[in-house]
Amino acid sequence: MIEFLSGRMVEKAPTHVVLDCNGVGYLVNISLFTFEQLPKDENCKLIIHYAVSVDVRSGASNHVLYGFTSAIERTFFRLLITISGISASTARMVLSSLSPFIVARYMKVAGEVYGRGPLVTAISDIKTLNKTVELVLKNASIAVSGVYTAADDGVLNPQNVQIKPGSIISVARNGGPQGASLQPLPRASDFNVSQIVMNDLRMNIKKILMDDTLPPDNMSARSATEIAERTRELATNLGSAFGRLINETMVPIVTRILYIMDQQGIIELPLRVNGLEVKVTPVAPLAQAQKLQEVNDIMQYVQIASSMGPHGQATISVPRI
Repeated sequence: MIEFLSGRMVEKAPTHVVLDCNGVGYLVNISLFTFEQLPKDENCKLIIHYAVSVDVRSGASNHVLYGFTSAIERTFFRLLITISGISASTARMVLSSLSPFIVARYMKVAGEVYGRGPLVTAISDIKTLNKTVELVLKNASIAVSGVYTAADDGVLNPQNVQIKPGSIISVARNGGPQGASLQPLPRASDFNVSQIVMNDLRMNIKKILMDDTLPPDNMSARSATEIAERTRELATNLGSAFGRLINETMVPIVTRILYIMDQQGIIELPLRVNGLEVKVTPVAPLAQAQKLQEVNDIMQYVQIASSMGPHGQATISVPRI
């Protein structure tokens, strides 16, 4: 079987390409999604699906090559053709009309394609916190075992001494002629790394990753006002990201599912119930909170317009509200 073809594109079209591989031209069928991913230069490499179909009446076989820019796209194509009623040509049309990949972006700047997540903002604090913990552990190991200097006087052999908890080192005497029979070694060092720095880093990371919405349950009772304000703050921080996630994740997923169901004859688009067209809208708590904010803004505008008398009330459009 042919796994991939790599060569020079001598012909390029939205439905197919012709690759010149060492003097042999291969016509490879592609989808519009693959067409958009093709490189601008002439050299190209395509992952291949080799399809063979046989005409029942004539017995003639038809050999067709389908090309993809990634193995994931080919896997999705092969999953589609395993569904009853979907041929290779239909699967290629599905890939042409709908991209098989759904990638939502948490945030992005103007002109940016891939976007970025909150972890990109928190990565510097995470690295600093990891380095601080590493230094704390090193200081702890020094405080436990210590670093010592020993005189090689024929009594203490530094090569055989093991510094570990509970060990006893034989010496000539402990502190003078009449020293104690057994005496602990003084601690070699003591460390006091400020926990405030580590706590600040942890709190900052939690805030960036939206993990500071409510205090722990072991604290004092939280009032309804506090919960409402924290929820409002969360909605403000996640407003733009939430809208982008809805538009770039849920809308494509629902659209694709409905499209495939319509192609299979399970449903008929547009969806209608009792003659009324069905509209899909998000009902998550954050989405409802955003809609509640819009309602509050409208009510505030109505109050201001009503206070201006007949001229202000004339600007209110009840059907639009």
